[in-house]
Amino acid sequence: MTCAACEPLLGPWVDGELEPTRKEAVSAHLKVCPACAARLAALRELGETVRKIIVPSPPADLWDRITEQLSAPSLAGRVPARPRIPWFRIATVAALVLIAVYTGWLAYQPLRLPIDHSQLARVDLAPILEQGIPANFTGVADFDFVAAPLDKAKQQVDFRVFDQPQLTEGYTAKRSQVGCCGMHSLVQTEYRRDKEHCVMFQYRAGLPLSFGSAPTEQVKVGEKSITLVRGKSCWAASWLLNGTGVTIVGPRDRGELLRMVARVEQSHEGQTP
Repeated sequence: MTCAACEPLLGPWVDGELEPTRKEAVSAHLKVCPACAARLAALRELGETVRKIIVPSPPADLWDRITEQLSAPSLAGRVPARPRIPWFRIATVAALVLIAVYTGWLAYQPLRLPIDHSQLARVDLAPILEQGIPANFTGVADFDFVAAPLDKAKQQVDFRVFDQPQLTEGYTAKRSQVGCCGMHSLVQTEYRRDKEHCVMFQYRAGLPLSFGSAPTEQVKVGEKSITLVRGKSCWAASWLLNGTGVTIVGPRDRGELLRMVARVEQSHEGQTP
């Protein structure tokens, strides 16, 4: 099951309205897709918020005051008598109607929650630039990762994922993972050459990157503008590849890192987003 097929089923899944076959398919997808699992958590939180809506209580003497005004001499005989319907009943019915309409609208709309830009996920590369990639590296901080080949990762994120890009000679891709932090996700692929270790990240353009206090520079590789970052232990390069954000971190040699960027660019030259 793809994310596109899973997303409209999340609401019925929460409400227990899916038939067994579809429920099993959604459950299996949620176990391997951090992005859809995050959407499910957000949908549940929104449902809890709606259920907690409290209808305010009217003042105890509200109806008496209205009756007193209606009985005033200036209005006497002009206002026909009407049944007395308690105000709180009217308010309760109105609130229930609004909740029903809102819930129905949610069932037919893709989940779009407001984003607090002060709380955006951030890819923090400062520790790697300072100390290098540890032998037991599992992923950048704050992201939860699950193993996923690149062909499967494409189905779990909302940005374009490129097939296993080749780096410079001797580097071999070892494993790929999908990471999730809130509603944000990224794909990381680890490469090794003897004792050397590099990581390539792919993510939606605009996801903030943090390099700490490491100095940066802008260089050209062909016609492409690249951000180079010089850390104490290794280098990093960030750029856009056909609309997808790409970052390579780990090489100790600046020239080799630039050759990696050029090779990745050449392998996808002419491909459209």
